[in-house]
Amino acid sequence: MNIKEYLSQAMWLDRIINNKLQQLDSLKYLAQKVTASLDNMSYRLLLEMRYIGGQSWVDVASNIGYDVRTVFRIHGEALKEIEKIKMCQ
Repeated sequence: MNIKEYLSQAMWLDRIINNKLQQLDSLKYLAQKVTASLDNMSYRLLLEMRYIGGQSWVDVASNIGYDVRTVFRIHGEALKEIEKIKMCQ
């Protein structure tokens, strides 16, 4: 490859990366909108830490003072609550 081909490929990769970053921003916005609809602050906090903050399940558990199994249980409850909200709309 010559320099022109490298630059062309770099520009192509840059466009792909920027597109993926825009998609990520859109998904984070949607996640914020969904979590904001929850009244339960534990649900909101857990979902925000995981899906917006990108924390691992272990980190989420550690940061809120629960074990991972409890975090998974709360996560399941939060998802059920979101489903209820979706059905009412």
